[in-house]
Amino acid sequence: MSRLLAVPHDDVLITCPRCGAAIHVRAGIVRCLHCAWTWEAGPRCRCQGPGRRCPGPGVPAADTRIEFHCQYCGRITSEIRPLHRDHTPISPTCLCGTPMYVKTSGYPLTGSIPADHDQLTGLPFHLRTPCVGETLWAANLAHVTYLENWIGALHRPRKAPGAVQELGHRLPRWMLLAKNRSEVLRGLARLRGMAEQA
Repeated sequence: MSRLLAVPHDDVLITCPRCGAAIHVRAGIVRCLHCAWTWEAGPRCRCQGPGRRCPGPGVPAADTRIEFHCQYCGRITSEIRPLHRDHTPISPTCLCGTPMYVKTSGYPLTGSIPADHDQLTGLPFHLRTPCVGETLWAANLAHVTYLENWIGALHRPRKAPGAVQELGHRLPRWMLLAKNRSEVLRGLARLRGMAEQA
Protein backbone atom coordinates (compact mmCIF):
# COMPACT_ATOMS: atom_id res chain seq x y z
CA MET A 1 0.00 0.00 0.00
CA SER A 2 1.47 3.38 -0.99
CA ARG A 3 1.79 5.98 1.76
CA LEU A 4 0.04 9.33 1.77
CA LEU A 5 0.96 11.72 4.57
CA ALA A 6 -1.54 14.51 3.86
CA VAL A 7 -4.37 15.49 1.53
CA PRO A 8 -2.83 16.28 -1.88
CA HIS A 9 -2.51 19.99 -2.72
CA ASP A 10 -1.48 19.77 -6.39
CA ASP A 11 -3.21 18.12 -9.34
CA VAL A 12 -6.56 18.18 -7.52
CA LEU A 13 -10.13 18.48 -8.77
CA ILE A 14 -12.23 21.41 -7.53
CA THR A 15 -15.74 22.56 -8.43
CA CYS A 16 -16.07 25.61 -10.69
CA PRO A 17 -17.98 28.33 -8.82
CA ARG A 18 -19.58 29.54 -12.06
CA CYS A 19 -20.78 26.37 -13.85
CA GLY A 20 -20.22 23.54 -11.34
CA ALA A 21 -17.90 21.53 -13.61
CA ALA A 22 -14.71 19.83 -12.44
CA ILE A 23 -11.52 21.89 -12.70
CA HIS A 24 -7.99 20.45 -12.52
CA VAL A 25 -5.64 22.55 -10.36
CA ARG A 26 -2.09 21.99 -11.58
CA ALA A 27 0.90 24.05 -10.43
CA GLY A 28 -1.38 26.82 -9.16
CA ILE A 29 -3.12 27.26 -12.53
CA VAL A 30 -6.91 27.15 -12.35
CA ARG A 31 -8.97 27.36 -15.55
CA CYS A 32 -12.42 25.91 -16.26
CA LEU A 33 -12.60 24.34 -19.72
CA HIS A 34 -16.42 24.55 -19.75
CA CYS A 35 -17.10 28.23 -18.99
CA ALA A 36 -13.57 29.77 -19.25
CA TRP A 37 -13.59 30.88 -15.60
CA THR A 38 -10.03 31.46 -14.37
CA TRP A 39 -8.40 32.07 -11.03
CA GLU A 40 -4.88 33.23 -10.40
CA ALA A 41 -3.01 33.01 -7.13
CA GLY A 42 -2.06 36.31 -5.56
CA PRO A 43 1.49 37.39 -4.81
CA ARG A 44 3.74 35.10 -2.83
CA CYS A 45 3.62 35.69 0.87
CA ARG A 46 5.58 34.13 3.68
CA CYS A 47 2.62 33.43 5.96
CA GLN A 48 2.01 30.06 4.33
CA GLY A 49 5.63 28.97 4.46
CA PRO A 50 8.23 28.72 1.69
CA GLY A 51 6.91 28.41 -1.83
CA ARG A 52 3.20 28.72 -0.98
CA ARG A 53 0.97 31.23 -2.76
CA CYS A 54 -1.76 33.18 -1.03
CA PRO A 55 -5.08 34.27 -2.51
CA GLY A 56 -4.39 38.00 -2.84
CA PRO A 57 -3.63 39.59 0.53
CA GLY A 58 -5.50 42.87 0.95
CA VAL A 59 -3.40 44.26 3.78
CA PRO A 60 0.32 44.09 4.44
CA ALA A 61 1.63 41.24 6.55
CA ALA A 62 2.31 41.92 10.21
CA ASP A 63 4.95 40.13 12.26
CA THR A 64 3.06 37.62 14.37
CA ARG A 65 4.19 35.25 17.10
CA ILE A 66 2.83 31.83 16.13
CA GLU A 67 2.81 28.85 18.48
CA PHE A 68 2.45 25.31 17.20
CA HIS A 69 1.06 22.79 19.71
CA CYS A 70 1.15 19.01 19.37
CA GLN A 71 -1.95 17.36 20.82
CA TYR A 72 -0.23 13.97 20.96
CA CYS A 73 3.07 14.59 22.78
CA GLY A 74 2.52 18.14 24.11
CA ARG A 75 5.50 19.68 22.29
CA ILE A 76 5.24 23.46 21.74
CA THR A 77 7.32 25.39 19.23
CA SER A 78 7.02 29.06 18.36
CA GLU A 79 8.28 31.42 15.71
CA ILE A 80 7.65 34.91 14.41
CA ARG A 81 6.41 35.16 10.81
CA PRO A 82 4.84 37.90 8.71
CA LEU A 83 1.18 36.90 8.63
CA HIS A 84 -1.75 38.36 6.69
CA ARG A 85 -5.00 38.86 8.57
CA ASP A 86 -7.08 36.41 6.50
CA HIS A 87 -4.46 33.67 6.32
CA THR A 88 -3.70 30.74 8.57
CA PRO A 89 -0.17 29.35 8.50
CA ILE A 90 0.30 25.76 7.45
CA SER A 91 0.85 23.59 10.49
CA PRO A 92 4.12 21.68 10.58
CA THR A 93 4.33 18.04 11.53
CA CYS A 94 5.68 17.39 15.01
CA LEU A 95 8.70 15.15 15.55
CA CYS A 96 6.27 12.48 16.80
CA GLY A 97 4.50 12.53 13.40
CA THR A 98 1.30 14.30 14.45
CA PRO A 99 0.19 17.54 12.73
CA MET A 100 0.52 20.45 15.14
CA TYR A 101 -2.27 22.99 15.61
CA VAL A 102 -1.74 26.75 15.39
CA LYS A 103 -2.12 29.27 18.18
CA THR A 104 -1.29 32.93 17.59
CA SER A 105 -0.67 35.69 20.12
CA GLY A 106 -1.94 39.23 19.67
CA TYR A 107 -3.30 38.76 16.17
CA PRO A 108 -6.70 37.19 15.49
CA LEU A 109 -6.97 34.63 12.71
CA THR A 110 -10.14 34.44 10.66
CA GLY A 111 -11.25 32.67 7.54
CA SER A 112 -9.59 29.28 7.92
CA ILE A 113 -10.25 26.93 5.00
CA PRO A 114 -12.16 23.68 5.74
CA ALA A 115 -10.36 20.37 5.16
CA ASP A 116 -12.68 19.39 2.28
CA HIS A 117 -11.71 22.51 0.29
CA ASP A 118 -8.61 23.18 -1.81
CA GLN A 119 -6.13 25.09 0.36
CA LEU A 120 -4.93 27.28 -2.54
CA THR A 121 -8.25 28.51 -3.94
CA GLY A 122 -10.59 27.89 -1.00
CA LEU A 123 -13.05 26.14 -3.35
CA PRO A 124 -14.61 22.74 -2.51
CA PHE A 125 -13.15 19.55 -3.95
CA HIS A 126 -15.24 18.21 -6.83
CA LEU A 127 -15.07 14.57 -5.73
CA ARG A 128 -17.73 14.37 -3.02
CA THR A 129 -20.73 12.14 -2.36
CA PRO A 130 -23.12 11.47 0.55
CA CYS A 131 -22.16 8.40 2.57
CA VAL A 132 -23.69 7.06 5.83
CA GLY A 133 -25.02 10.51 6.77
CA GLU A 134 -21.67 12.24 6.15
CA THR A 135 -19.92 13.67 3.09
CA LEU A 136 -17.21 11.46 1.61
CA TRP A 137 -14.70 13.51 -0.37
CA ALA A 138 -11.30 13.17 -2.03
CA ALA A 139 -8.86 15.56 -3.69
CA ASN A 140 -7.90 13.46 -6.72
CA LEU A 141 -7.71 9.91 -8.09
CA ALA A 142 -4.54 9.09 -6.11
CA HIS A 143 -6.35 10.14 -2.91
CA VAL A 144 -9.32 7.89 -3.81
CA THR A 145 -6.96 4.95 -4.45
CA TYR A 146 -5.23 5.48 -1.10
CA LEU A 147 -8.56 5.61 0.75
CA GLU A 148 -9.80 2.45 -1.02
CA ASN A 149 -6.63 0.59 -0.03
CA TRP A 150 -6.69 1.84 3.57
CA ILE A 151 -10.38 1.23 4.24
CA GLY A 152 -10.49 -2.06 2.35
CA ALA A 153 -7.42 -3.46 4.14
CA LEU A 154 -8.07 -6.35 6.49
CA HIS A 155 -5.11 -5.32 8.65
CA ARG A 156 -4.17 -1.65 8.79
CA PRO A 157 -0.64 -0.73 9.86
CA ARG A 158 -0.33 0.78 13.32
CA LYS A 159 1.61 3.95 13.84
CA ALA A 160 4.94 3.19 15.49
CA PRO A 161 6.01 5.62 18.24
CA GLY A 162 8.08 8.41 16.71
CA ALA A 163 7.14 7.44 13.14
CA VAL A 164 5.50 9.80 10.69
CA GLN A 165 1.72 9.54 10.86
CA GLU A 166 -0.03 8.59 7.61
CA LEU A 167 -3.25 10.18 6.45
CA GLY A 168 -5.08 6.93 7.20
CA HIS A 169 -4.34 7.30 10.92
CA ARG A 170 -6.26 10.61 10.96
CA LEU A 171 -9.39 9.52 9.09
CA PRO A 172 -12.73 10.17 10.81
CA ARG A 173 -14.13 7.32 12.89
CA TRP A 174 -17.23 6.85 10.72
CA MET A 175 -15.01 5.91 7.76
CA LEU A 176 -13.13 3.27 9.75
CA LEU A 177 -16.06 1.51 11.44
CA ALA A 178 -16.54 -2.06 10.22
CA LYS A 179 -20.31 -1.58 9.89
CA ASN A 180 -19.72 1.29 7.40
CA ARG A 181 -16.92 -0.35 5.40
CA SER A 182 -19.02 -1.63 2.48
CA GLU A 183 -20.93 1.67 2.14
CA VAL A 184 -17.71 3.72 2.29
CA LEU A 185 -16.11 1.49 -0.37
CA ARG A 186 -19.20 1.94 -2.59
CA GLY A 187 -18.90 5.72 -2.08
CA LEU A 188 -15.22 5.58 -3.03
CA ALA A 189 -16.14 3.62 -6.17
CA ARG A 190 -18.54 6.48 -7.07
CA LEU A 191 -15.74 9.00 -6.49
CA ARG A 192 -13.39 6.92 -8.68
CA GLY A 193 -15.95 7.03 -11.50
CA MET A 194 -16.30 10.81 -11.13
CA ALA A 195 -12.50 11.25 -11.18
CA GLU A 196 -12.08 9.12 -14.29
CA GLN A 197 -14.78 11.11 -16.13
CA ALA A 198 -13.29 14.52 -15.22
